[in-house]
Amino acid sequence: TKNCFDSRNFFITRIRFSQLGIKLIAESIGAVLTRILKPVAKVLVLDCDNTIWGGVVGESGLSSILIGQDGLGKAFSAFQKSIKELSNNGLILCISSKNEVKDVVNVLKNHNSMVLKHEDITVLKSNWNEKFININEISDELGVALDSFVFWDDNPIEREKVKMNLPMVNVIDPPKEVVEWPSLIKSLDCFADFTKTDEDLNKVKQYRAKAKFEKNKNISKNNFEFLESVNMKVTFIEINESNISRAVQLCKKTNQMNLRLVRHDEDSINNICKSQNSITFLVEMKDDFGNHGIISLLILNKHKKKNEAFLDTFLMSCRVLGRELESMIFIKLKQDLLDMGYSRLYAEFVTGVRNTPAKKLLNKLNLNIDNKTKNTTYYSVNINKWNIDNNREIKKIYKL
Repeated sequence: TKNCFDSRNFFITRIRFSQLGIKLIAESIGAVLTRILKPVAKVLVLDCDNTIWGGVVGESGLSSILIGQDGLGKAFSAFQKSIKELSNNGLILCISSKNEVKDVVNVLKNHNSMVLKHEDITVLKSNWNEKFININEISDELGVALDSFVFWDDNPIEREKVKMNLPMVNVIDPPKEVVEWPSLIKSLDCFADFTKTDEDLNKVKQYRAKAKFEKNKNISKNNFEFLESVNMKVTFIEINESNISRAVQLCKKTNQMNLRLVRHDEDSINNICKSQNSITFLVEMKDDFGNHGIISLLILNKHKKKNEAFLDTFLMSCRVLGRELESMIFIKLKQDLLDMGYSRLYAEFVTGVRNTPAKKLLNKLNLNIDNKTKNTTYYSVNINKWNIDNNREIKKIYKL
């Protein structure tokens, strides 16, 4: 603190801070702005040997690894406690380790000094594949983009391989001293967030449910029969004071299934909800794999005189992709619009870095392309003649 102030600067320029002080202030402001503008990381992928415990379990065995003992063992325990705190706030924990899977599971389940347990790990990849291959597979299984991943490994060669092959992943270069790790990981900007919703706190359970869903889905031979068997229940909810923070969070964080990439803030959503010329609702979902919480937002602007409507916002969390939920939402919307006497729906797709799934949805919904510019495609459909793919099967799945 003493080095952040400089009396000479004050008398010369009326600035009390030293160059170091100005630098630290600028970096701190930058960190805050980054957290406002950029979503927090969702997934932490960890190595095992000499990362969450000391030693190599495949060589020394369960009883000889360093975890919990005085010295470095305590440092590894403190590191695990820091990771556990982040997990309790919604960070998804995964493992990519070059080990026999039975050895890693044995430590997670049976070592008394382990803070992180088997049930804390959402996806465990313990094999002899390259770690960037494992991380890619974890991304696919969770449905989370790689730029939401953080990778922590003590081995600089493994870190460089991930940097070269997966440049979107945030690879941490930890100091050699393990005793510095517990405070470092808690201080990383990529994990900092200003607000926490109920969905954030349940996120780990929800992504575990997704991983289990995907595993069972891949085993099933008939996708529609499988979806019907998992008893999906959907609730359409009005936006109110209790859930508007979730609506804002969906706007801010959703990238893949997001048609126009409009980032409405709380004031904007409040004004839309008060308007007589709009339809707004959130979608909540649960099934046999768990309660997925509020996972979708739809905002529609109505033009009563022309009996037309414009789709201002449609977005849906990537963790429920693969359930035909997006199609079901539009089947419901079509019926609502018909009941209200509307004859035409307009929509837009704005090209982003990661929202290709949203464009595929508009094609699946059989909307007509009216016009194209460099970044925007304009769609419309006659609601009376609107035919949504697999309409009959989807109605059966969701018991419409």
